[in-house]
Amino acid sequence: MGDVRSTFWVDDQSLRFESDDVFDPGAQTVPWSVVKEAATASMTGIKGEGMPDMARWVPGQIEWLMLVRSDGQPDFMRRIPGVPADRDALVKAVRERVGSRWTGERIPIAQARERLGEASRRQWSTSKTVLLVISVLALLFLLLLVLVLLMHPVVLVPLLLAVSFWMVSRGVNNLNAANAVSGTRATSPTDGSRLGFGAFQGTAVADQVSPSAITGGPCVWWDVSIQVYYEHEDNSDSTSGWNQLAARHGGTIGIVELESGGQRTPVWLKDADMLLKHRVWESPDDELPVPGMALLREIGFGWGPGHRVRVVETGVELGAPLYVLGTLGHRSDIGTGSGDGVVARTIRMTRTGEWRRALVRAMPRPLRMSVAALIGLLDIIVGVGRGGERVQRAETADPPATSPSSRVLWKGRSARPFVVSDKEQPDASASLRRQSWINFGLGAVAAFFAISELFD
Repeated sequence: MGDVRSTFWVDDQSLRFESDDVFDPGAQTVPWSVVKEAATASMTGIKGEGMPDMARWVPGQIEWLMLVRSDGQPDFMRRIPGVPADRDALVKAVRERVGSRWTGERIPIAQARERLGEASRRQWSTSKTVLLVISVLALLFLLLLVLVLLMHPVVLVPLLLAVSFWMVSRGVNNLNAANAVSGTRATSPTDGSRLGFGAFQGTAVADQVSPSAITGGPCVWWDVSIQVYYEHEDNSDSTSGWNQLAARHGGTIGIVELESGGQRTPVWLKDADMLLKHRVWESPDDELPVPGMALLREIGFGWGPGHRVRVVETGVELGAPLYVLGTLGHRSDIGTGSGDGVVARTIRMTRTGEWRRALVRAMPRPLRMSVAALIGLLDIIVGVGRGGERVQRAETADPPATSPSSRVLWKGRSARPFVVSDKEQPDASASLRRQSWINFGLGAVAAFFAISELFD
C-alpha cells in the first residue's frame, strides 16, 4: 500500500509505538511493568536465492515484536523494522528492560499465535481468512467486468483517440526538443552566463557518490536490471525472449551538479527528458566486471557458459560529460516545487505509489482489507522482477537546498524542452528524433484501431 512509517520509542518506563498504517493507525504504549512475556516472532517470506524479485514490499522474512500483557489489555504484536541495524537496536533495548521475561527471538509464527492466546486466534481465525478470500475473488470479478465494459466502442473509441492525441503530442515535443538540441550552441553555466533558456555543458559531479554495482566506479546514481532469456519448448518467437528478474539501484536521483570553469551549478531533474547511455553485458559472450559477478552471486544468478543472462546499467558516472538543454535561473524562481494543484498531486501519487494508500483509506472500513489484498495480489503478479527498482525518481525530487540567489538549471515554467544527457550533442538529437517517430507510430496505430472500432 506504499511505505508504512512506523516509529518505536523505548525508555525505562514503557515502549511507545506509532504508525500511519491505513488498517491500524495511531499510537500504542505498553508499560514494562505489565509485560508478562516478550519475544520476536517470524515468518519466512517468498523470496530466496535465484528467485526473481517480488514486489518491493514482499520481504524475505517478516518479524514481529510480541509483548504479552498481564493487565487484561490486548497483547502487543507489531512488525519490526526491516533495516538490520534498527532491528538489532530495538531488540537489544527491549531485552535490557524485560530481563528474564524475554523468551526468544524469531519464534515461528505458529508458536507465537499460541502464546498470544484468544486475541491472536481471533485475529488469525479461519473464518476471517475464508471471508477475505471470497471478497477478493468478488472484487476481482467486478474488476474484470469493468475491463470488459471498457472494451465497448462507446468507451474504447474516445480512449484510443485520447491515447493517439497524447502520443502525437509527445512526438511533436520530442521533435521540437531535437531541433532545439541541434540548433543551440552549448555554453558554460558560469556567473557570466545570461539567464534563461539555453544549452549548457560540463561534467557531472556530486557531494555524495555511489559505487556502481557492476563496474565499481563512482556514480552520481546508477540503476541495474538483470534479465534472463527464456526460450519456449516450441521455439516460438512470440513466447521466447528476455525477461527482467531482478533490479538494483544506488545513489540519489533528483539533482546532479554540472561543473564547468571551476563552478558548480545544480540541475533539478524534475520533468527532464534524460537520455543516458546504456552499458550492456551479455553472457556468455561478455566478461562481467568483478563487482558485477559478486552481485550476481549474491542474488543467485549464474554467468558464463550455460547461462543466457543480460545485465543493463544506466546512470550518471562521476566526471562524465553532461549536456543540459533547459532554463538557467535563480533558486528563488522555483519556489517550493511541491505542486499544490489537484493534477500535480494526482501525478505525484501515481508515480510514488501513494495512490494505493489513498484508495484503501477512501474505502469503507469493512472493504479496506479486501481492496488492499486485491491490490497486493495484482502487485505481486505485475511486479515480478521489479522489486529492486528505484522508488523515488526524479519526478518526485525536491528542489536543491541552496540560497535564493544561487543559480539552478531546471525545466522552467514555459513549455520549452528540458533535456539532460551524457551523450554527445548530435547523438542526443538523434535519440530524440527516434523517440518522436516511435511516438508518431504509436499514435497512428491507436488512431487506426479507433477508426476501425468506429466503423465496425
